[in-house]
Amino acid sequence: MANNNNVNGNVTQENPITQENPWIISTDTKNGNKKFVDLIDFTNEKTFNTQVKMWLSDVHFRAIVATNNYQSLVRFVCRYSGLRATFTVNNDMPTAFCYPNIQDKRFFTIAINGNFFKELETKNYQTHKLDPSLLAVFYDYAEAAKFSVIAHEVLHFVNGHFSVPEFRKIPELANIALDCAINQLLPILDCPTNPLEAINIHGFRKLLNDNTILEKQSCEYYFNILKEKHKNNLQNKLGKNGNSGQNNTGQNSNSNDSSQNDSNQNDSNQNNSNKNKRNKHNKTNNNKGNNDGTNNTGTNNTGNNNDSNNDS
Repeated sequence: MANNNNVNGNVTQENPITQENPWIISTDTKNGNKKFVDLIDFTNEKTFNTQVKMWLSDVHFRAIVATNNYQSLVRFVCRYSGLRATFTVNNDMPTAFCYPNIQDKRFFTIAINGNFFKELETKNYQTHKLDPSLLAVFYDYAEAAKFSVIAHEVLHFVNGHFSVPEFRKIPELANIALDCAINQLLPILDCPTNPLEAINIHGFRKLLNDNTILEKQSCEYYFNILKEKHKNNLQNKLGKNGNSGQNNTGQNSNSNDSSQNDSNQNDSNQNNSNKNKRNKHNKTNNNKGNNDGTNNTGTNNTGNNNDSNNDS
């Protein structure tokens, strides 16, 4: 029988778990018969991390006694995120995202959009062909969907997706490839029509109009397919720099440099004209003309520095 410890090894005092049914939350007069996930307060950042881990602890207990296709994955995600992740609230981004701890790469943070989490409770899951064995672990499909959001971010970190340089060069394609590979492993997200409208193998094939693309492959496999399909578009977008952002920056800087060079040329022509006039009336003004030329050379040097910065 499972003990009353959560994934961090701490006893959950606020909502004790019954000994008779260790995977079911006991009821009390304060919280009624609500699930742990329904008790999470997205407006309180101080208690949010603890509450999410309490919920995952409860899911972990239920997965211990369950027998379904996702049992081992659910237990791993709960255990791993309970030990390595810190959960925060961020309602400024669409769903959720994760990022590594700068000081210690073994740990990471998962930020969740609370409004998005609440919207998952209102979706009509009955219209989708979902795996009924999910209910062997989760109270309902809404809870399974919420867990899938957490698991998605955890698997990004576990698979080291932050450390692949090539993914950072073409983030638009990398995000699609990474999501396609990960979502095939997750409950709710792997069905042909998933309630979260997340990209999976079915959506990936439809996106590229190619039913021969294999399922359950690595993210590199899907990334290379995208690069090949969009080869011509990428060449136009990335140019010689191999990075769309750098290329756009380079274009803006080159445009500015071109304008600067035109201005320098106009100044030079004006100086030459003034110099000829001065030579015509007074030869002693040659020194002043040379000084003006030095100033223009200085401006051109500034333009060269801009080019150097662009290269860097």
